[in-house]
Amino acid sequence: MKSDRDERPDELPDPSPASRSGKDHLEQTIAEGSSRDQSDSGGFWPTAEASEADIPTTLDRFKINGVLGRGGFGSVYLGFDDRLKRSVAIKVPRRVLSGVELDKFLEEARRLAQLRHPGIVTVFDVGEFDGRCYIVSDYLNGLSLRDWMQSKAYGWRDAALVTARLADALAHAHVKGTVHRDVKPSNV
Repeated sequence: MKSDRDERPDELPDPSPASRSGKDHLEQTIAEGSSRDQSDSGGFWPTAEASEADIPTTLDRFKINGVLGRGGFGSVYLGFDDRLKRSVAIKVPRRVLSGVELDKFLEEARRLAQLRHPGIVTVFDVGEFDGRCYIVSDYLNGLSLRDWMQSKAYGWRDAALVTARLADALAHAHVKGTVHRDVKPSNV
């Protein structure tokens, strides 16, 4: 049986405070609760209950290869940027945004794109297609913190290391004016 002293924190994966999919920083900064209104889905963007058949196959220049996650704000898709030949995460709000909501979304995207930290996913682009805005970020292939924690029992040193890395990344974002409002293991 291993004790906490036997565990080696340097063997831990580098957990990112931004999820591997980018479903991280824009949570509920625009209209809470209204995302459940299916009448705003426009028939193209799936609701949380949608099946795989309802997933769009393309978004602007990006090919959609699947769903990474869904939440109150919208969906995050695994995409492929054929121009740059790389996998990306694409966050799409469930509702069409306009006016103040759209301005907030774009301002948040601009702030996120300025963040440079090893524990924060990189934002590559923001765009609009068919009246829907989206954010494109780096796709980090790996386990979420939730899945990592469930993979085996970890000791207090592991927990302290992960907590310190997460706190460092969040502090960086806060200094730059961004507050992550949905920090939880499935979003890390």
